Amino acid sequence: MAAQSKVLLDTAKRWVEEISALDRGLAAAFPEAQEAALAAAGRERDARRAAGEVGSPFFSMDHHLAAMHARITPITMLGYELRQAAEELFRLLWTTETLPGEVINLVKWLENVPDRLLDWKESAARAGADMALSFVLSWYEEVSLDQLESRRAGVEDTLSAENKTRRLARACAITDYINHNIFVNDPNLLEEGPGEEEEMADAEETAVPEADPASGLGALPTVLLQLAPRLYLPVSFACHKTMVKSPGCRV
Repeated sequence: MAAQSKVLLDTAKRWVEEISALDRGLAAAFPEAQEAALAAAGRERDARRAAGEVGSPFFSMDHHLAAMHARITPITMLGYELRQAAEELFRLLWTTETLPGEVINLVKWLENVPDRLLDWKESAARAGADMALSFVLSWYEEVSLDQLESRRAGVEDTLSAENKTRRLARACAITDYINHNIFVNDPNLLEEGPGEEEEMADAEETAVPEADPASGLGALPTVLLQLAPRLYLPVSFACHKTMVKSPGCRV
């Protein structure tokens, strides 16, 4: 009998330790439910004291079970809201993919969110450069796109602060014409094949002699000569970690 009693006590102690660890894990994962859990455990302790039981400074099995039961409703709501947010994020980042039905598969997709955000940043840069070029070509069809493959050296040094501010405000206004819901792939990478992306990531500005303008550019205003190459830098020249704002931007 004594041996059996010891086995039962050891088993109960182990269960209390395991449930305690689970309860602590839930408290760490969902701190919003902690207040309700502690209140439930307190009510359980008060009820036992009212029944004449001797109080203990430690949580018993019943205290942990009461706390975990109190966590169910808020955790269920938080879990539902969390999944809704995850599904919305998936639809925003992978617009052409089918939403996974199982949570475990959804989590696997979400593990790639940082890389996917970088992809969208590059897509936004490509879309902005493409729209800027379309503005230029709508007024000056003679502009050579081949000339805009590189940027003139020292162009930022010769451009006044006023023109830089106006350029940024105009660039922000141009973004109103861009469809931000469409992912823009880089046709250069599709043509060049695998392995070229790493080389483009290390690209630097190419110095073009000031005395060697492209054919047909001579008739353009001076500011546009500086502006057009600046607008259509290769995406690899841009810093996608910088937030660009101006008075012309919508925040």
